[in-house]
Amino acid sequence: MLAVNLTTDDVRHYIRQRRQEGASNATVNRELAALKRMLNFGRQSTPPKVRAVPYIPMLKEDNVRTGFVEDDAFSRLTAEASELWLRTFLELAYSYGWRRGELLGLRVRQVALRGRTIRLDVGSTKNGEGREVAMTAKVS
Repeated sequence: MLAVNLTTDDVRHYIRQRRQEGASNATVNRELAALKRMLNFGRQSTPPKVRAVPYIPMLKEDNVRTGFVEDDAFSRLTAEASELWLRTFLELAYSYGWRRGELLGLRVRQVALRGRTIRLDVGSTKNGEGREVAMTAKVS
């Protein structure tokens, strides 16, 4: 199908088909986001390859995070960690909610002891954006 002929009804039909095939809402939403991006590129080109981008409905996603560690459980966990590096990693994960890959990718150059900050480099995080945090008393 040519992009200029795509309608919202076509998109809804695609959504129904993908759901019948067993695709999750999150998967379908990623596919729809890619489609919407491609259509917008076509609309923004010179001359435009697409005159109008149809409304593309997104599905509700139920991917709520679970498995949080409560304060008392975290205290017991760190009490059992005999190595300083492990206690530090646990504290970083608990204090800032960092992912395993972000922690394992940390390098000494990213830690500024004088400024009491830790910086995650651009490209090392899930969204690709860098960030910097102030060290808590426990982390420093």
